[in-house]
Amino acid sequence: MSTIKVNNISSRTGNAISFTSGDTITIPSGATLTNNGTVNNFSDCVLISSTTMSGSATAVNITSGIDSTYTFYRFYYINVSAAGAGNTLFMRISSDGGSSFISSGYKHTGFEVNYTGGATSSAVQGAVGFVQLGNNIPNYGDNTTEGACGYVEFYTPSVSRKPVFTGLSSQFSDNGDADAYYWGGYYGTATTFDAIQIGASNNLYGTLKLYGYK
Repeated sequence: MSTIKVNNISSRTGNAISFTSGDTITIPSGATLTNNGTVNNFSDCVLISSTTMSGSATAVNITSGIDSTYTFYRFYYINVSAAGAGNTLFMRISSDGGSSFISSGYKHTGFEVNYTGGATSSAVQGAVGFVQLGNNIPNYGDNTTEGACGYVEFYTPSVSRKPVFTGLSSQFSDNGDADAYYWGGYYGTATTFDAIQIGASNNLYGTLKLYGYK
């Protein structure tokens, strides 16, 4: 087998490199594969944005990447906690690129199950001012490594209709119990939306990741 060594490979027109069925591309340890264009047929799931919250604000606005590119979006919140007790983690939508966020007209319901280690309890949650992602999320001052984890899904945000949201979360709750929350709901007026806000009463910590699916 022959070896060709060059610094760069470029093409005048068409495909730069073509392979046939059964070919193997090997990327050695330490090498980096960089994409500056469009990659097709690798995965239907694409990371759109990643945001780290470090306790400097009560809300984070995601104002790009929510459009007609994808039909299905999944938004993860990872180890999210607040600088205080008794916080509800919520999401609101915007139809003007994040200039304002809708704070009424939602119809949200969820089922929350709590286990103390010796007893269980449950409650039905409801909200009209937002989509509720978590209830009584962990206090960052009590344990800086624990937080609420979960996701929210939404669909075809560029289509004018009543937007539907579904999701679940699990957490080490503010009072030290195991807490699971399953929920769904919608915004009651037909609209498109192109931005979301994640917020609470106190400053937030944790990681947010938005993915799009075709």
